[in-house]
Amino acid sequence: MKDVAISARGSSNISPRHRATVLLYPPNAPGVEQLEDDGAIRHCNLELLTNYPSNSNDLRDELRASTPAIVHFGCYGCTTRGRACDAEYGGLVLHSWTGAPFVVSFELVTKSFVLTGSFVKLVVVTACASEPLTKMLLDHVECTIGIDGLFTDQAAVAFARGLYKAIGDGASVERAFQEGRVAIQRAGLPGADRLRLNVRDGVDARRIVLAGPSTRAPRRSQKAETLAVPSE
Repeated sequence: MKDVAISARGSSNISPRHRATVLLYPPNAPGVEQLEDDGAIRHCNLELLTNYPSNSNDLRDELRASTPAIVHFGCYGCTTRGRACDAEYGGLVLHSWTGAPFVVSFELVTKSFVLTGSFVKLVVVTACASEPLTKMLLDHVECTIGIDGLFTDQAAVAFARGLYKAIGDGASVERAFQEGRVAIQRAGLPGADRLRLNVRDGVDARRIVLAGPSTRAPRRSQKAETLAVPSE
């Protein structure tokens, strides 16, 4: 473990609303631990919307209709052409209401966000090997969180619990990300070192606050916070 100082200073990047909408795309398959059932994304300052699209058009349409601040893909990753799960051949396995799975390529997922950049501030993808997708999304979203390698369902739930508890309490995206990593370690699970926070050039994730009891910028006289985070 190592201590990282995270600035608590405010910025004009802070969201003007107290509550943030989280649009969740979970796996709808038997035996899979569900984020919404576990209560990992439950907070008085968060509104959770769960969506089970039937095709890639439903994905795009729901993004436009619900205007979420956060989009969370809790589904699985795959390769679309029998090769490495990279930017060209990677995909997400989404599920409809009936549980029928279908694959959406990283390219199509990215295109769904072309017209949503003004309101989506954070995209979380806890699918294995999803880092290529989250880097692609930076053209349309300020911050993304992905996985470099393998990641278990249990680690995904633990991370979500820590991440959204912090976001709902008013923490910045940077601090909430670190809280999620710490939550994995506290649960005695592997994978904290495989999470990646990607930030668009010119954006400071320490100054993006999406929800919380107060959205006013803290006074500049406040001292930096210190948080123990997992060593790489």
